[in-house]
Amino acid sequence: MIRQSALSVAVSSLAVLLGCHGGKDVKSDDPYSPDRIASVARNLKFHKVVIHPYTVDKSIEEPGTAATDCSAATLAYLVEKNLFSSVQLTAAAPADPDTLVVDADVQALRIVSGGARFWGGAFVGSSHMTLVVVATDASGIAVGHRAVSDANNAMGAAWSFGKTDRGLPGDMGLLVADAIIQLAQRSPGSNRGQ
Repeated sequence: MIRQSALSVAVSSLAVLLGCHGGKDVKSDDPYSPDRIASVARNLKFHKVVIHPYTVDKSIEEPGTAATDCSAATLAYLVEKNLFSSVQLTAAAPADPDTLVVDADVQALRIVSGGARFWGGAFVGSSHMTLVVVATDASGIAVGHRAVSDANNAMGAAWSFGKTDRGLPGDMGLLVADAIIQLAQRSPGSNRGQ
């Protein structure tokens, strides 16, 4: 009887921990509320965005779908916020001077595999991802650039059975979207901080 109670408490505790540590709840931490969107919209220097497919540095072995997942999350977030009159993921060059052209390159990437996380837990370390986001106007004049980086918590990843490892490219997509929104408020060739 004591064993069953102890087992029941352990299983309940695990369920609570997984519920509390199962990954980032991006929606509740979203800085772009409707009021903030209205404020940002007044400061935009560009009202259209063209995102080129993300590239991956040649030094990264086996990037998998991380760059594609990240760009899809960026696109989805920007479309959802409805801040720009158009947002496109394309390799085509725009001719409109009201368009911000975005290139992003994955500079560092480590996504812990599900098998490694299962067998090694927190001991296999954290997953991390770093991108450099470069923005230009349609004529190629630099608007600015940002380095965007994030890493998960190895213990949280172990408790979530690798959910935060697999979700990192999507989480990074939201950080890249934030960088794009910030860059869209800058004038081409401005010398303010990068």
